[in-house]
Amino acid sequence: MAFGIGRYIKRTLGIKRKPKVRRGYIGDAFSTWFVNLDFMDDPNFSSAWLKAENAYKNSPIDVPDIRWRAHVALFAARHGLSLEGDFVECGVDSGLLSTTICNSLGFQKVPKKFYLFDTFKGIPTATESENTRMGYYDSYEDVRQNFQEFPNVELVRGILPGSLSDCKINKICYLSVDLNVAKTELEVINSLWDKISPTAFIVIDDYGWKHHFETYNVWNNFARSKNTMVATLPTGQGLLIKPHMG
Repeated sequence: MAFGIGRYIKRTLGIKRKPKVRRGYIGDAFSTWFVNLDFMDDPNFSSAWLKAENAYKNSPIDVPDIRWRAHVALFAARHGLSLEGDFVECGVDSGLLSTTICNSLGFQKVPKKFYLFDTFKGIPTATESENTRMGYYDSYEDVRQNFQEFPNVELVRGILPGSLSDCKINKICYLSVDLNVAKTELEVINSLWDKISPTAFIVIDDYGWKHHFETYNVWNNFARSKNTMVATLPTGQGLLIKPHMG
């Protein structure tokens, strides 16, 4: 009865019902409450994510809900559009983040290249059984097919940092690093740092995860050597900006 009276009063006084909003997010090992999540409902982002998610629905593992990570990567990539250079992703796995970026930006129309470096079958230093347990499989053909509509995306299969020499990259406007091996990530950033355009973002996927503490330390030491720092994000990612004088 009380609820009915409430509705009557609202109708009589012309009080409109507040639009439904997301109250929280739970996923990818963290949660939020009463935080603005409008980005998840943004038509451009939600469409790009859905396309990426559908592209990998036939993979042997469930597609993880990493929309917030994708949002961060897309933010960094979109910033790179105004800078000199190409996009580079070191550690692709299924390509969920890079597919979201390409779909959102309409990358086939962007006058840049997007280089995707990976073995496309797991971590080179891990055993086959370890890679299987972590959900890795030979994903090269699946990833290649998912990027067919983007002729300016180039898959580079090999072991980093050696495979960097397979491409002539002069400048980089966006860099994503997700190799799960701290030593290799350090070798990669040392090789690429001078090619990164000032103010470009480097997205470090494993930076903030407890089981990647060595990665955390390696990147912090590297950032200090460049008189800058890495921002820790609740997604577990780290975000580094190439300084003007770096």
